[in-house]
Amino acid sequence: ALVSVMASRGIAFRLSAVSLVLLVLGNECAGVSAKRQTRKERGQADKPTEAIGERHLPAPTNLKVEVSCDNIYNATWDYDFEANFDGFMGTLCHKDECATTHIDYKDREFTRRLPSHNSSYTFTLYAIDSQGRRSDSDVAEFTSFPKLPHVQGLTVNSTSPTELQVFWLSEWGQNMRLSACSKTAPCVNTTVPARNQTHSFKGLEPGTTYEVSAQTVVTVNNRTCEGEPAKKSGTTLQLEPPKNLTVDVSCGNDAHIKWTYDDVEPINGFFVMLCHGREAQCENKTLPNDQTECSFRLPDYNATYNVSVRSYRQTLFTDKTYSKPVQETIVSLPELPEFDDIVVTGVSETALVATWTTKWDGEITFNICSMPEECQNHTILGTPRKHTFDQLASNTTYRVRAQSQVTLQKKKCRGHLQERSASTFTERPGEVRNVQHSVENGTILQASWELPEKASASGFTVKCEDPQTKYTESRDVFDQKPPYRVSVALQESVANFNCSLFAFNINATGGRLDGPKYDFSVATDGI
Repeated sequence: ALVSVMASRGIAFRLSAVSLVLLVLGNECAGVSAKRQTRKERGQADKPTEAIGERHLPAPTNLKVEVSCDNIYNATWDYDFEANFDGFMGTLCHKDECATTHIDYKDREFTRRLPSHNSSYTFTLYAIDSQGRRSDSDVAEFTSFPKLPHVQGLTVNSTSPTELQVFWLSEWGQNMRLSACSKTAPCVNTTVPARNQTHSFKGLEPGTTYEVSAQTVVTVNNRTCEGEPAKKSGTTLQLEPPKNLTVDVSCGNDAHIKWTYDDVEPINGFFVMLCHGREAQCENKTLPNDQTECSFRLPDYNATYNVSVRSYRQTLFTDKTYSKPVQETIVSLPELPEFDDIVVTGVSETALVATWTTKWDGEITFNICSMPEECQNHTILGTPRKHTFDQLASNTTYRVRAQSQVTLQKKKCRGHLQERSASTFTERPGEVRNVQHSVENGTILQASWELPEKASASGFTVKCEDPQTKYTESRDVFDQKPPYRVSVALQESVANFNCSLFAFNINATGGRLDGPKYDFSVATDGI
Protein backbone atom coordinates (compact mmCIF):
# COMPACT_ATOMS: atom_id res chain seq x y z
CA ALA A 1 0.00 0.00 0.00
CA LEU A 2 2.88 2.38 0.84
CA VAL A 3 4.50 1.65 -2.54
CA SER A 4 1.17 2.28 -4.28
CA VAL A 5 0.72 5.62 -2.53
CA MET A 6 4.27 6.69 -3.32
CA ALA A 7 3.81 5.62 -6.94
CA SER A 8 0.61 7.66 -7.17
CA ARG A 9 2.35 10.69 -5.66
CA GLY A 10 5.25 10.25 -8.09
CA ILE A 11 2.87 10.16 -11.05
CA ALA A 12 1.04 13.23 -9.73
CA PHE A 13 4.33 15.06 -9.22
CA ARG A 14 5.42 14.30 -12.76
CA LEU A 15 2.06 15.49 -14.16
CA SER A 16 2.33 18.71 -12.14
CA ALA A 17 5.87 19.28 -13.40
CA VAL A 18 4.74 18.73 -16.99
CA SER A 19 1.85 21.18 -16.49
CA LEU A 20 4.22 23.76 -15.01
CA VAL A 21 6.63 23.42 -17.95
CA LEU A 22 3.77 23.83 -20.42
CA LEU A 23 2.50 26.89 -18.55
CA VAL A 24 5.96 28.50 -18.45
CA LEU A 25 6.53 27.75 -22.12
CA GLY A 26 3.14 29.23 -22.94
CA ASN A 27 3.97 32.41 -21.06
CA GLU A 28 7.42 32.63 -22.67
CA CYS A 29 5.85 32.27 -26.11
CA ALA A 30 3.39 34.99 -25.24
CA GLY A 31 6.37 37.27 -24.52
CA VAL A 32 7.85 36.79 -28.01
CA SER A 33 5.23 38.86 -29.81
CA ALA A 34 3.25 41.81 -28.44
CA LYS A 35 -0.51 41.40 -28.20
CA ARG A 36 -2.67 44.30 -29.43
CA GLN A 37 -5.34 45.21 -26.93
CA THR A 38 -8.11 47.67 -26.57
CA ARG A 39 -8.44 49.85 -23.48
CA LYS A 40 -11.16 47.53 -22.19
CA GLU A 41 -8.92 44.47 -22.50
CA ARG A 42 -6.10 46.31 -20.80
CA GLY A 43 -8.37 47.22 -17.90
CA GLN A 44 -9.32 43.59 -17.52
CA ALA A 45 -5.66 42.53 -17.62
CA ASP A 46 -4.78 44.94 -14.85
CA LYS A 47 -6.99 43.16 -12.34
CA PRO A 48 -4.97 40.88 -10.02
CA THR A 49 -5.92 37.23 -9.78
CA GLU A 50 -6.75 36.08 -6.28
CA ALA A 51 -6.04 32.57 -5.04
CA ILE A 52 -7.94 31.46 -1.95
CA GLY A 53 -5.63 30.33 0.81
CA GLU A 54 -2.48 31.31 -1.06
CA ARG A 55 -0.08 34.22 -0.67
CA HIS A 56 -1.00 37.27 -2.81
CA LEU A 57 1.57 38.17 -5.48
CA PRO A 58 3.01 41.65 -4.68
CA ALA A 59 2.98 44.41 -7.28
CA PRO A 60 6.07 46.09 -8.78
CA THR A 61 6.98 49.40 -7.15
CA ASN A 62 8.74 52.66 -7.98
CA LEU A 63 7.90 52.44 -11.69
CA LYS A 64 9.62 55.20 -13.64
CA VAL A 65 9.70 55.93 -17.37
CA GLU A 66 12.25 58.14 -19.11
CA VAL A 67 11.96 59.13 -22.76
CA SER A 68 15.02 59.95 -24.85
CA CYS A 69 15.08 62.66 -27.50
CA ASP A 70 14.75 60.01 -30.23
CA ASN A 71 11.55 58.76 -28.51
CA ILE A 72 12.91 55.56 -26.96
CA TYR A 73 11.34 54.99 -23.58
CA ASN A 74 13.08 53.16 -20.76
CA ALA A 75 10.96 51.82 -17.89
CA THR A 76 12.59 50.85 -14.57
CA TRP A 77 11.04 49.44 -11.41
CA ASP A 78 11.75 47.66 -8.14
CA TYR A 79 10.68 44.11 -7.29
CA ASP A 80 12.11 42.24 -4.28
CA PHE A 81 9.77 39.24 -4.10
CA GLU A 82 11.89 36.12 -3.54
CA ALA A 83 9.33 33.39 -4.22
CA ASN A 84 8.93 31.76 -7.58
CA PHE A 85 7.19 33.97 -10.18
CA ASP A 86 7.18 33.92 -13.95
CA GLY A 87 8.07 37.54 -14.75
CA PHE A 88 6.23 40.72 -15.67
CA MET A 89 3.68 41.87 -18.21
CA GLY A 90 4.16 45.38 -19.57
CA THR A 91 1.34 47.12 -21.45
CA LEU A 92 1.93 50.31 -23.47
CA CYS A 93 -1.27 52.19 -24.40
CA HIS A 94 -1.76 55.11 -26.78
CA LYS A 95 -5.27 56.38 -27.42
CA ASP A 96 -7.37 53.20 -27.84
CA GLU A 97 -4.54 50.84 -28.78
CA CYS A 98 -2.42 48.81 -26.40
CA ALA A 99 0.53 46.44 -26.81
CA THR A 100 1.45 43.91 -24.09
CA THR A 101 4.89 42.31 -23.78
CA HIS A 102 6.18 39.58 -21.43
CA ILE A 103 9.31 40.64 -19.53
CA ASP A 104 11.74 38.18 -17.97
CA TYR A 105 11.61 37.80 -14.19
CA LYS A 106 15.27 38.81 -13.86
CA ASP A 107 14.76 42.17 -15.61
CA ARG A 108 14.05 45.41 -13.82
CA GLU A 109 13.96 47.60 -16.88
CA PHE A 110 12.33 47.57 -20.30
CA THR A 111 13.18 49.62 -23.41
CA ARG A 112 11.24 50.16 -26.62
CA ARG A 113 10.80 52.84 -29.31
CA LEU A 114 7.58 54.84 -29.17
CA PRO A 115 5.57 54.64 -32.39
CA SER A 116 4.20 58.21 -32.47
CA HIS A 117 5.56 61.72 -31.92
CA ASN A 118 3.98 64.21 -29.54
CA SER A 119 1.57 61.69 -28.02
CA SER A 120 0.44 60.70 -24.54
CA TYR A 121 1.21 57.17 -23.36
CA THR A 122 0.41 54.97 -20.37
CA PHE A 123 2.72 52.11 -19.33
CA THR A 124 1.18 49.49 -17.02
CA LEU A 125 3.31 46.83 -15.31
CA TYR A 126 2.27 43.83 -13.19
CA ALA A 127 3.92 40.59 -12.05
CA ILE A 128 2.65 37.12 -13.00
CA ASP A 129 3.48 33.70 -11.60
CA SER A 130 3.59 30.30 -13.23
CA GLN A 131 -0.04 29.60 -12.37
CA GLY A 132 -1.30 32.73 -14.09
CA ARG A 133 -1.88 34.77 -10.95
CA ARG A 134 -1.38 38.52 -11.42
CA SER A 135 -0.35 41.22 -9.04
CA ASP A 136 -1.71 44.73 -8.76
CA SER A 137 -0.42 47.10 -11.44
CA ASP A 138 1.93 50.03 -11.26
CA VAL A 139 1.19 52.73 -13.86
CA ALA A 140 3.29 55.51 -15.38
CA GLU A 141 2.05 58.22 -17.74
CA PHE A 142 4.35 60.14 -20.07
CA THR A 143 4.51 61.97 -23.38
CA SER A 144 6.64 61.38 -26.45
CA PHE A 145 8.66 64.18 -27.96
CA PRO A 146 7.31 66.03 -30.99
CA LYS A 147 9.24 65.80 -34.20
CA LEU A 148 11.72 68.65 -34.12
CA PRO A 149 11.68 70.39 -37.52
CA HIS A 150 14.72 71.76 -39.27
CA VAL A 151 14.93 75.55 -39.27
CA GLN A 152 14.09 76.94 -42.71
CA GLY A 153 15.00 80.24 -44.30
CA LEU A 154 17.62 81.28 -41.76
CA THR A 155 18.80 84.78 -42.62
CA VAL A 156 21.30 86.99 -40.80
CA ASN A 157 21.32 90.74 -41.52
CA SER A 158 23.81 93.25 -40.24
CA THR A 159 22.00 96.14 -38.59
CA SER A 160 24.73 98.00 -36.71
CA PRO A 161 28.36 97.64 -35.69
CA THR A 162 27.20 95.77 -32.57
CA GLU A 163 24.07 93.95 -33.76
CA LEU A 164 23.03 91.10 -36.02
CA GLN A 165 19.37 90.65 -36.93
CA VAL A 166 18.33 87.02 -37.41
CA PHE A 167 15.21 85.94 -39.33
CA TRP A 168 13.83 82.46 -39.90
CA LEU A 169 10.71 80.73 -41.18
CA SER A 170 9.10 78.35 -38.73
CA GLU A 171 5.68 77.08 -37.73
CA TRP A 172 7.25 75.52 -34.64
CA GLY A 173 5.19 76.39 -31.59
CA GLN A 174 7.96 75.99 -28.98
CA ASN A 175 11.34 77.68 -28.59
CA MET A 176 14.31 78.36 -30.83
CA ARG A 177 17.88 78.15 -29.54
CA LEU A 178 20.21 80.64 -31.19
CA SER A 179 23.95 81.15 -30.92
CA ALA A 180 26.36 83.56 -32.56
CA CYS A 181 30.05 82.64 -32.48
CA SER A 182 33.17 84.16 -34.01
CA LYS A 183 36.86 83.28 -33.97
CA THR A 184 37.78 86.38 -32.00
CA ALA A 185 34.82 86.87 -29.65
CA PRO A 186 32.94 84.68 -27.19
CA CYS A 187 29.70 83.01 -28.21
CA VAL A 188 26.36 84.61 -27.44
CA ASN A 189 23.54 82.16 -26.71
CA THR A 190 19.83 82.73 -26.23
CA THR A 191 16.50 80.92 -26.38
CA VAL A 192 13.47 82.72 -27.85
CA PRO A 193 9.95 81.73 -28.94
CA ALA A 194 10.11 80.33 -32.47
CA ARG A 195 6.96 82.23 -33.46
CA ASN A 196 8.88 85.51 -33.18
CA GLN A 197 10.70 84.58 -36.41
CA THR A 198 13.29 87.23 -35.62
CA HIS A 199 15.90 88.03 -32.97
CA SER A 200 18.53 90.69 -32.58
CA PHE A 201 21.96 89.75 -31.20
CA LYS A 202 23.26 92.82 -29.40
CA GLY A 203 26.61 93.72 -27.88
CA LEU A 204 28.67 92.09 -30.64
CA GLU A 205 32.06 93.17 -31.88
CA PRO A 206 32.04 95.68 -34.76
CA GLY A 207 33.32 94.51 -38.13
CA THR A 208 33.35 90.87 -37.01
CA THR A 209 32.06 87.81 -38.82
CA TYR A 210 29.81 85.58 -36.73
CA GLU A 211 28.47 82.13 -37.44
CA VAL A 212 24.86 82.03 -36.31
CA SER A 213 23.20 78.68 -35.63
CA ALA A 214 19.50 78.10 -34.97
CA GLN A 215 17.81 74.92 -33.83
CA THR A 216 14.36 74.07 -32.55
CA VAL A 217 14.13 72.94 -28.92
CA VAL A 218 11.41 71.44 -26.75
CA THR A 219 11.16 70.41 -23.11
CA VAL A 220 9.04 67.35 -22.34
CA ASN A 221 9.18 65.07 -19.29
CA ASN A 222 11.75 67.44 -17.71
CA ARG A 223 14.14 66.80 -20.62
CA THR A 224 15.16 69.35 -23.26
CA CYS A 225 15.82 68.10 -26.78
CA GLU A 226 17.31 69.97 -29.71
CA GLY A 227 16.72 69.66 -33.44
CA GLU A 228 19.32 69.74 -36.17
CA PRO A 229 20.95 73.19 -36.28
CA ALA A 230 20.86 75.49 -39.30
CA LYS A 231 23.83 77.82 -39.69
CA LYS A 232 24.41 81.18 -41.35
CA SER A 233 27.14 83.79 -41.04
CA GLY A 234 26.88 87.56 -40.72
CA THR A 235 29.22 90.46 -40.15
CA THR A 236 28.58 93.46 -37.96
CA LEU A 237 28.69 96.91 -39.55
CA GLN A 238 31.11 99.76 -39.60
CA LEU A 239 28.98 102.22 -41.55
CA GLU A 240 27.38 105.43 -40.27
CA PRO A 241 23.58 105.40 -40.15
CA PRO A 242 21.39 108.08 -41.76
CA LYS A 243 20.36 111.12 -39.70
CA ASN A 244 17.37 113.40 -39.10
CA LEU A 245 14.71 110.85 -39.98
CA THR A 246 11.19 112.33 -40.24
CA VAL A 247 7.97 110.55 -41.15
CA ASP A 248 4.79 112.42 -42.02
CA VAL A 249 1.48 110.55 -42.26
CA SER A 250 -1.16 112.16 -44.47
CA CYS A 251 -4.93 112.00 -43.91
CA GLY A 252 -4.96 109.50 -46.79
CA ASN A 253 -2.65 107.16 -44.80
CA ASP A 254 0.48 107.71 -46.89
CA ALA A 255 3.78 107.80 -45.00
CA HIS A 256 6.30 110.24 -46.49
CA ILE A 257 9.83 109.53 -45.20
CA LYS A 258 12.81 111.89 -45.30
CA TRP A 259 16.38 111.73 -43.92
CA THR A 260 19.85 113.18 -44.40
CA TYR A 261 23.31 111.69 -44.90
CA ASP A 262 26.54 113.59 -44.48
CA ASP A 263 28.81 111.80 -46.95
CA VAL A 264 27.22 109.53 -49.56
CA GLU A 265 30.50 108.72 -51.31
CA PRO A 266 31.33 105.52 -49.35
CA ILE A 267 27.86 104.02 -49.74
CA ASN A 268 25.85 102.64 -52.64
CA GLY A 269 22.46 103.70 -51.34
CA PHE A 270 19.78 103.30 -48.71
CA PHE A 271 17.57 100.44 -47.59
CA VAL A 272 14.19 101.64 -46.28
CA MET A 273 11.91 99.22 -44.43
CA LEU A 274 8.35 99.62 -43.21
CA CYS A 275 7.32 96.89 -40.75
CA HIS A 276 4.01 96.14 -39.07
CA GLY A 277 3.11 93.49 -36.50
CA ARG A 278 5.01 90.84 -34.61
CA GLU A 279 5.24 88.51 -37.61
CA ALA A 280 7.82 90.75 -39.29
CA GLN A 281 5.47 91.84 -42.08
CA CYS A 282 7.75 94.24 -43.87
CA GLU A 283 7.84 96.22 -47.08
CA ASN A 284 11.14 97.61 -48.27
CA LYS A 285 12.68 99.83 -50.91
CA THR A 286 16.29 100.07 -52.07
CA LEU A 287 17.26 103.58 -53.19
CA PRO A 288 20.40 105.09 -54.78
CA ASN A 289 22.66 107.22 -52.61
CA ASP A 290 21.40 110.50 -54.13
CA GLN A 291 17.78 109.89 -53.05
CA THR A 292 16.89 110.69 -49.44
CA GLU A 293 13.10 110.42 -49.39
CA CYS A 294 10.36 107.98 -50.33
CA SER A 295 6.72 107.13 -49.55
CA PHE A 296 4.78 104.06 -48.45
CA ARG A 297 1.06 103.42 -48.49
CA LEU A 298 -0.04 102.26 -45.02
CA PRO A 299 -2.38 99.32 -45.65
CA ASP A 300 -3.97 99.02 -42.19
CA TYR A 301 -5.98 101.53 -40.17
CA ASN A 302 -4.97 102.53 -36.65
CA ALA A 303 -1.85 100.36 -36.76
CA THR A 304 1.63 100.93 -35.39
CA TYR A 305 4.44 100.82 -37.94
CA ASN A 306 8.19 100.90 -37.58
CA VAL A 307 10.15 102.78 -40.23
CA SER A 308 13.87 102.10 -40.48
CA VAL A 309 16.47 103.49 -42.89
CA ARG A 310 19.96 102.04 -43.33
CA SER A 311 22.85 103.01 -45.53
CA TYR A 312 24.53 100.13 -47.34
CA ARG A 313 27.68 99.34 -49.24
CA GLN A 314 28.27 96.54 -51.73
CA THR A 315 31.24 95.58 -53.90
CA LEU A 316 31.81 92.93 -56.56
CA PHE A 317 33.39 90.68 -53.95
CA THR A 318 31.21 91.25 -50.90
CA ASP A 319 27.57 91.12 -49.96
CA LYS A 320 25.71 94.22 -48.90
CA THR A 321 26.95 95.69 -45.65
CA TYR A 322 24.37 97.76 -43.79
CA SER A 323 24.72 100.54 -41.27
CA LYS A 324 22.88 100.73 -38.00
CA PRO A 325 19.27 101.68 -38.73
CA VAL A 326 17.69 104.96 -37.82
CA GLN A 327 14.12 104.25 -36.79
CA GLU A 328 10.82 105.96 -36.20
CA THR A 329 7.52 104.58 -34.91
CA ILE A 330 4.35 105.91 -36.52
CA VAL A 331 0.63 105.24 -36.20
CA SER A 332 -1.67 105.13 -39.20
CA LEU A 333 -4.95 106.97 -39.31
CA PRO A 334 -7.89 105.08 -37.80
CA GLU A 335 -10.79 104.25 -40.07
CA LEU A 336 -13.04 107.27 -39.69
CA PRO A 337 -16.71 106.26 -39.54
CA GLU A 338 -19.25 107.93 -41.82
CA PHE A 339 -21.96 108.35 -39.17
CA ASP A 340 -24.67 107.71 -41.73
CA ASP A 341 -26.95 106.69 -38.84
CA ILE A 342 -26.89 110.07 -37.12
CA VAL A 343 -30.33 111.49 -36.25
CA VAL A 344 -31.05 115.07 -35.13
CA THR A 345 -34.39 115.95 -33.51
CA GLY A 346 -35.90 118.86 -31.64
CA VAL A 347 -36.54 118.31 -27.94
CA SER A 348 -37.59 121.74 -26.70
CA GLU A 349 -38.03 125.35 -27.75
CA THR A 350 -34.27 125.94 -27.46
CA ALA A 351 -32.59 122.55 -27.93
CA LEU A 352 -31.83 119.87 -30.52
CA VAL A 353 -30.42 116.41 -29.78
CA ALA A 354 -28.16 114.38 -32.09
CA THR A 355 -27.99 110.60 -31.55
CA TRP A 356 -26.08 107.81 -33.32
CA THR A 357 -25.28 104.12 -32.88
CA THR A 358 -21.91 103.99 -34.63
CA LYS A 359 -19.17 102.98 -32.19
CA TRP A 360 -16.50 105.67 -32.19
CA ASP A 361 -14.47 106.77 -29.18
CA GLY A 362 -12.71 109.58 -31.00
CA GLU A 363 -13.86 113.11 -31.71
CA ILE A 364 -16.92 114.28 -33.63
CA THR A 365 -17.14 117.82 -34.91
CA PHE A 366 -20.56 119.45 -35.38
CA ASN A 367 -21.41 122.64 -37.25
CA ILE A 368 -24.96 123.92 -36.61
CA CYS A 369 -26.33 126.92 -38.50
CA SER A 370 -29.60 128.75 -39.12
CA MET A 371 -30.50 132.04 -40.71
CA PRO A 372 -30.23 134.65 -39.42
CA GLU A 373 -28.57 133.10 -36.37
CA GLU A 374 -24.81 132.63 -36.36
CA CYS A 375 -23.23 129.18 -36.69
CA GLN A 376 -22.00 127.17 -33.72
CA ASN A 377 -19.15 124.64 -33.70
CA HIS A 378 -19.09 121.72 -31.25
CA THR A 379 -16.31 119.11 -30.85
CA ILE A 380 -17.15 116.17 -28.59
CA LEU A 381 -16.14 112.56 -27.96
CA GLY A 382 -18.24 109.94 -29.71
CA THR A 383 -18.54 107.60 -26.73
CA PRO A 384 -21.84 108.95 -25.26
CA ARG A 385 -23.62 108.35 -28.61
CA LYS A 386 -25.62 111.54 -27.90
CA HIS A 387 -25.13 115.31 -27.90
CA THR A 388 -27.46 118.22 -27.08
CA PHE A 389 -27.35 121.60 -28.83
CA ASP A 390 -28.95 124.14 -26.49
CA GLN A 391 -29.49 127.90 -26.28
CA LEU A 392 -31.07 127.86 -29.73
CA ALA A 393 -33.91 129.97 -31.09
CA SER A 394 -37.43 128.57 -30.76
CA ASN A 395 -39.42 127.25 -33.74
CA THR A 396 -36.31 127.47 -35.94
CA THR A 397 -34.95 125.00 -38.48
CA TYR A 398 -31.21 124.30 -38.20
CA ARG A 399 -28.76 122.66 -40.59
CA VAL A 400 -26.46 120.29 -38.68
CA ARG A 401 -23.23 118.96 -40.22
CA ALA A 402 -21.26 116.17 -38.53
CA GLN A 403 -17.87 114.54 -39.19
CA SER A 404 -15.62 112.16 -37.30
CA GLN A 405 -12.26 113.75 -36.54
CA VAL A 406 -8.82 112.64 -35.41
CA THR A 407 -5.65 114.58 -34.67
CA LEU A 408 -2.56 112.91 -36.12
CA GLN A 409 0.84 114.53 -35.65
CA LYS A 410 -0.84 117.89 -34.95
CA LYS A 411 -2.89 117.45 -38.12
CA LYS A 412 -6.69 117.24 -38.04
CA CYS A 413 -8.21 114.65 -40.35
CA ARG A 414 -11.95 114.32 -40.85
CA GLY A 415 -14.27 111.62 -42.15
CA HIS A 416 -17.27 111.75 -44.45
CA LEU A 417 -19.53 114.80 -44.03
CA GLN A 418 -23.10 114.14 -42.89
CA GLU A 419 -25.79 116.82 -43.06
CA ARG A 420 -29.15 116.83 -41.27
CA SER A 421 -31.85 119.40 -40.53
CA ALA A 422 -34.14 119.72 -37.52
CA SER A 423 -36.27 122.35 -35.84
CA THR A 424 -36.71 123.55 -32.29
CA PHE A 425 -40.16 123.51 -30.70
CA THR A 426 -42.39 126.52 -30.58
CA GLU A 427 -43.00 128.23 -27.28
CA ARG A 428 -45.76 126.90 -25.07
CA PRO A 429 -48.90 129.02 -25.59
CA GLY A 430 -50.28 131.04 -22.73
CA GLU A 431 -53.43 130.33 -20.73
CA VAL A 432 -56.74 131.31 -22.30
CA ARG A 433 -58.61 134.04 -20.42
CA ASN A 434 -62.04 135.58 -20.19
CA VAL A 435 -63.67 132.24 -20.88
CA GLN A 436 -67.43 132.47 -21.32
CA HIS A 437 -69.58 129.34 -21.60
CA SER A 438 -73.23 128.33 -21.66
CA VAL A 439 -75.47 125.44 -22.71
CA GLU A 440 -78.09 126.22 -25.32
CA ASN A 441 -80.95 124.09 -26.51
CA GLY A 442 -80.25 121.72 -23.62
CA THR A 443 -77.09 120.04 -25.07
CA ILE A 444 -75.14 122.62 -27.13
CA LEU A 445 -72.06 124.01 -25.37
CA GLN A 446 -71.18 127.53 -26.47
CA ALA A 447 -67.76 128.82 -25.38
CA SER A 448 -65.69 131.93 -26.12
CA TRP A 449 -62.28 133.14 -24.87
CA GLU A 450 -59.32 135.44 -25.40
CA LEU A 451 -55.51 135.05 -25.51
CA PRO A 452 -53.04 137.17 -23.59
CA GLU A 453 -51.73 140.18 -25.46
CA LYS A 454 -48.97 139.37 -28.04
CA ALA A 455 -49.57 135.64 -27.51
CA SER A 456 -50.10 133.23 -30.41
CA ALA A 457 -51.41 129.71 -30.80
CA SER A 458 -51.71 127.14 -33.59
CA GLY A 459 -55.13 126.10 -32.30
CA PHE A 460 -57.40 125.42 -29.36
CA THR A 461 -58.98 122.36 -27.79
CA VAL A 462 -62.19 122.11 -25.80
CA LYS A 463 -62.79 118.82 -24.03
CA CYS A 464 -65.72 117.69 -21.87
CA GLU A 465 -66.13 114.46 -19.93
CA ASP A 466 -69.00 112.90 -17.96
CA PRO A 467 -67.23 111.50 -14.85
CA GLN A 468 -70.07 109.02 -14.33
CA THR A 469 -70.20 107.42 -17.79
CA LYS A 470 -66.71 108.50 -18.96
CA TYR A 471 -68.30 109.82 -22.13
CA THR A 472 -65.94 112.40 -23.66
CA GLU A 473 -66.47 115.00 -26.33
CA SER A 474 -63.47 116.91 -27.76
CA ARG A 475 -63.10 119.54 -30.45
CA ASP A 476 -59.93 121.12 -31.95
CA VAL A 477 -60.13 124.58 -33.44
CA PHE A 478 -57.42 125.62 -35.96
CA ASP A 479 -56.49 128.87 -37.70
CA GLN A 480 -59.12 130.97 -35.94
CA LYS A 481 -58.77 134.66 -35.41
CA PRO A 482 -60.35 136.68 -32.59
CA PRO A 483 -62.98 136.57 -31.40
CA TYR A 484 -62.39 132.92 -30.47
CA ARG A 485 -65.52 130.77 -30.05
CA VAL A 486 -66.71 127.19 -30.51
CA SER A 487 -69.91 125.14 -30.35
CA VAL A 488 -69.86 121.55 -29.14
CA ALA A 489 -72.82 119.17 -29.16
CA LEU A 490 -72.89 117.06 -26.00
CA GLN A 491 -74.52 113.71 -26.69
CA GLU A 492 -75.91 113.09 -23.18
CA SER A 493 -79.18 114.92 -22.60
CA VAL A 494 -79.07 115.00 -18.81
CA ALA A 495 -75.55 114.96 -17.41
CA ASN A 496 -72.88 116.96 -15.61
CA PHE A 497 -69.64 117.53 -17.54
CA ASN A 498 -66.13 118.53 -16.46
CA CYS A 499 -64.70 120.64 -19.28
CA SER A 500 -61.33 122.20 -20.08
CA LEU A 501 -60.21 124.72 -22.66
CA PHE A 502 -56.58 125.29 -23.68
CA ALA A 503 -54.42 126.55 -26.54
CA PHE A 504 -51.72 124.53 -28.32
CA ASN A 505 -48.87 125.12 -30.76
CA ILE A 506 -47.61 122.85 -33.57
CA ASN A 507 -43.83 122.80 -33.97
CA ALA A 508 -41.83 122.33 -37.19
CA THR A 509 -41.81 118.55 -36.80
CA GLY A 510 -45.59 118.28 -36.35
CA GLY A 511 -45.61 117.82 -32.61
CA ARG A 512 -48.11 119.51 -30.27
CA LEU A 513 -47.28 121.67 -27.31
CA ASP A 514 -50.31 122.26 -25.08
CA GLY A 515 -50.81 125.34 -22.95
CA PRO A 516 -52.30 125.51 -19.45
CA LYS A 517 -55.89 124.29 -19.10
CA TYR A 518 -58.84 126.41 -18.04
CA ASP A 519 -61.32 124.10 -16.27
CA PHE A 520 -65.06 124.64 -15.93
CA SER A 521 -68.25 122.59 -15.48
CA VAL A 522 -71.53 122.53 -17.43
CA ALA A 523 -74.75 120.50 -17.30
CA THR A 524 -77.19 119.41 -19.99
CA ASP A 525 -80.91 119.47 -19.17
CA GLY A 526 -82.31 117.71 -22.22
CA ILE A 527 -84.68 120.53 -23.07
